[in-house]
Amino acid sequence: MKPITSSVQLKFTLAISLTVVLFFSILLWISFTTFKNYSIDKSKEYASTILHETNSKIDLFFGEIENLAYSLSGYRAVYSVNIPDMKNIFLSAVHARKEYIRAIYLGTKEGTMYEWGFGEGFINNTPSFPPNYDPRERPWYKAAKEKQSFIISKPYIYASINALGITGAIPVYNENKEFVGILGIDIILQSLNNIINDLNVQGNSRIILLNSNYEILANQFESISNNVLSLKDFPHKEKIINTRGTFTEIINGKKMFVFYDKNEATKWILLVALPYHEIMEFSNNTIEIIFLTDMILIFILVVIVNILIKKRLESVFNPSRFFDFVVC
Repeated sequence: MKPITSSVQLKFTLAISLTVVLFFSILLWISFTTFKNYSIDKSKEYASTILHETNSKIDLFFGEIENLAYSLSGYRAVYSVNIPDMKNIFLSAVHARKEYIRAIYLGTKEGTMYEWGFGEGFINNTPSFPPNYDPRERPWYKAAKEKQSFIISKPYIYASINALGITGAIPVYNENKEFVGILGIDIILQSLNNIINDLNVQGNSRIILLNSNYEILANQFESISNNVLSLKDFPHKEKIINTRGTFTEIINGKKMFVFYDKNEATKWILLVALPYHEIMEFSNNTIEIIFLTDMILIFILVVIVNILIKKRLESVFNPSRFFDFVVC
C-alpha cells in the first residue's frame, strides 16, 4: 500500500503547490504593477512641480525683458534718438542685469545702429560691427517690425561677437506715432543655462530646454562655459508628439524617464529626465522583499500540506483497518 500512498501524496502535494505558486505569482504581479504605478505617479508629481517652476521662471524672465523693452521704448531720449542720454539709460539698464543681458541698442529706420553694453566684444562699452552693417537686415529687426509688437528672436550669431544668442525686440514710435526703429535687448544663451541650473532638482535628475525646432538651448547633461556657436538637435525629438507627455529613452548612456511640457509664451519645450532605476528603486526593493517572503511562505505551506496529506493518506490506507473491514 505504501507505493499507492506515496503516489497519491505526491499528486496532491504537486496540485496544491502549483495552486499556491500560481496564487502568489498573481499576487506578486499585482503588487509589482501597483508599486510601479505608484512610483511613476510620484515621479510625475515631482516632474510636474519642476516643469511648473521652470515655466514660471521662463515666463518671469521674459516678462521682465518685455517690461524693460516697453519701458525703454517710452523714454524721450530713445524715441528722439538723443545719443548721450540714450547711452546712459541703456548702460544703466544693462549694468543692473549684466548676468543675463549683454547689450541694449536701437536700430533706426535709416539703418543707423546705436548699441552699448558690457563684456566681450565691447571697447569702452561700444561694439565693433563689420563693414556695411545694417540693422534693418538683422533677424530681430525684421521680426519685430513685421509683428509690430514685442518678440523673442530665434537664436542667431551676433554681429559684434562670434557667439549665439537671442534678442528681445520691440518697435519704437515717437510722440506723433511715427516709426523710429527697433529697440533690441541681447540675451546671452548661457543665461538660459543659469535659469535651469538655479532650479533645485533632486539626485541625478536633469533638465533640458528646447526651442520650437527641437534644438537644445540649455542642457544640464552638459556644462556650457564657452560661447555657443551652433545648436544641437535633440536626438529623440520624434518622441515629443503632444504639448505635454512622457517617454522612456537612453540619454547619455542611462535609461531615463522623461516628462515634457511646452511653454506657452515662448513655444519652447521643457524636459525633465529622471533616472529610470531611481524611479523603480522603491518598487523593486519592495517587490524583492515580497518575493522572498512569498518564497518562504510557499515553502512552509508546502511542507505543512505535505505532512497533513501524508497523515490523512496513512489513515485512509491503513492496512489493519482494511483487514478489519474485510473480516467483517
